[in-house]
Order: sequence, then C-alpha cells, then structure tokens
Amino acid sequence: MRRLAPLLVLAVVACSPTPPGVTRSSTVPPPPLTTTATTTTWKPNQAEQVQGVFADFVKALHEKNGDAAAALAADVSIARWETYRVHALKSTEADLAGLPVIERAIVYGLRASAGPSLRNGTGRTVLVTAVQQGLVTLNLTTRLVNADGTTTVKEATPVLVNLVLGADEVTGELASNDPAAPAFPKPIKFTFLREGENWKIDLAGVNGMALYVFEELAARRGVTADQLLIEALTAQYGAARVAELRKPLEG
Repeated sequence: MRRLAPLLVLAVVACSPTPPGVTRSSTVPPPPLTTTATTTTWKPNQAEQVQGVFADFVKALHEKNGDAAAALAADVSIARWETYRVHALKSTEADLAGLPVIERAIVYGLRASAGPSLRNGTGRTVLVTAVQQGLVTLNLTTRLVNADGTTTVKEATPVLVNLVLGADEVTGELASNDPAAPAFPKPIKFTFLREGENWKIDLAGVNGMALYVFEELAARRGVTADQLLIEALTAQYGAARVAELRKPLEG
C-alpha cells in the first residue's frame, strides 16, 4: 500500500543559468586573406529548459534553499503568496471559508512559523522562509506494509512527464523516477510560464500535489480533508494553539 507524507504548506524553485555556450573561432591574419571568425553556441531546447527548471525546483526544496525557490517562482505565484501573507494577518475563519483546504493550511502554517514577521514581509520573503523551514515540500515517499506487519520506506525523485509545449506556457505531469511506483490516479499538473527569456514555475502544481495527499489520507481515515487538516494541526501544536492559529494575527 502506498502512503504519501502529508504536506501543510507549499512552494518552488530555482533554475541554474543556461549552460555556457561552446565557442570555436579561427582567424588567419593578413596578408593576404582574413577569414571571419565563426561561433557555434549550443542552446537547450524548450523541453530541456523546462526539465532543467523542474530538476532545480526539486533540488531547492530538498535542500531547503528558499532563495533558489523564489528565484524561479512565476510572478503569479509570488502574488499568490502575498495574498497568503495578508490572509494570515487579517482574515477571519469566515474570510478563509471560501479558500481551498490547501490554501487554508498555508495560512495556518504561516501564522505558526512566521508570526509577527509577516507584517514587514512580502510574498517573496514569506515564500523564502517557508521553504527554509521545510513547510514547502514535494515528497514522493512510498511506504509499503509487508505481510509480517513491518513497513518498508522507499524515497523516490519527482520527475516531469507528458510535456505539452506552447509559446509562453508549458505543462507537464508529476511522476516518480521509480518504475515500480504506482501511478497517480489522476494527473497532477505543473505549469511553467515564460517570463522574458526565462521559464518560471507556477506553484499551483505543488498545491495540487498537496491536495492529492490530503484527499488520499482523509479517505483512508474516513474523514473530510478539512477534518484531517485540523487533526494534523492539533497533533502538532495542541488544541489551544490551533485555536489561536485560526484567528488573524492582527485580530
């Protein structure tokens, strides 16, 4: 049986610079003739660029490198994290009621981990902190329950498959590099957006992965995703602390 570790808060990474070009030139000095230098430069294609961004994304999360994560977050994602920051400061439970369970989890996580520092932060700084504290993760841990009741834990690396290429947008689906790992019952999509000359990742894909985990665990426990969220927070912080986390920091 496959079990994925739960995620409470979410995010993404950075891409290393485009590999340097390989340059060859030759010039024959005059007299009597000069041959103009020629240059051949290797450039990655669109699919290679996006795969590189995703690989660096996974690496940054694994290393808890918040600056690297924020460097490749799409503008729309940074704006979304600014919204989470404001929610953590100002929104009541009634205000949060219309948000997906994963976004409420982010707000509670920010209140618990960042607290008053949110007042002087930005969407980018909040994202950096969340990654550094391990609140943002992409975990494909597989737990197999053996016949004797013992558990075997196997970690796998997330990979991107089934790319659909567009001029300014690329989508791909999350998969595992472990060929024996069961496939996700429904596609978990990641979107990459062109910003200038670079590709950046939309963090909504990480939210999708976290939602899948919440729904899977909730179904196994026979509770709703909302109930599971409160149970998880209570187990981590205690009921009294959770009651405080459900109030805006600026009350």
